[in-house]
Amino acid sequence: MDWWNLITTLVGAIIGAVVAGVISYIIARQSARETLALQKQERVDREKSKAHSLTVKMMRLTNSLAGFHSAIESSIREAERQIPDAPLWCKVRPVVGTEDTMLHLLPDELALFVAAREFDFMNRAIMLNDRYNSFVLGCRTYSAERTRLTDEFGAEMVGKFGTTHFTKEQYERVAPRVVVVDALANEIRSTLNELFAEAISLITKFTPIMRKYFGDQTFPELAILEPAKALASGQICPKAKA
Repeated sequence: MDWWNLITTLVGAIIGAVVAGVISYIIARQSARETLALQKQERVDREKSKAHSLTVKMMRLTNSLAGFHSAIESSIREAERQIPDAPLWCKVRPVVGTEDTMLHLLPDELALFVAAREFDFMNRAIMLNDRYNSFVLGCRTYSAERTRLTDEFGAEMVGKFGTTHFTKEQYERVAPRVVVVDALANEIRSTLNELFAEAISLITKFTPIMRKYFGDQTFPELAILEPAKALASGQICPKAKA
């Protein structure tokens, strides 16, 4: 009888341990699933935060280019009514508003395109960002050199335009600087048109890439204005729409 009690006690203990183990396993498995789901959601939230940061930067970059484009082209159009035969540097006024326009796409933001296998887009975005920052520095250089050149001599002003009279010796002294400033003006204008076109191309691809990667069709879409409206307003992406 004592053996029977011992056996039943052991069997009961074993069954209890098995049941407890199964319950613990189920609970641990459920807890692990919840932890993994939470970690996945946290990763997605972090990536979406980076994607939203990229959205803002893409808007800023494209709107800045549209603003520069509008300012430079309107300056040229206005000058051509008064001095149509003048070199380009005489028509492009110093570019203002370049102090806080530098932008930097961060590695962890660009890593989204690696995860999305969008290597071509990533390379183009990096190149656009680098060329944009170089363009801004070029605008600063042009503005400083042009101002230094025009401040050296007086001018007879008619509205916004002035005429400066040089002696032969004076002109020969500034001629090399005039060539440099005019070359800068031409480079700024041609580069701006290229950057503007590339920015529009990338901005139209950005939202579809993000929506596909996140599987989320509600990811904000950048609203693109028509070119004529963009040039009139000085911006191409007025807002992000859901």
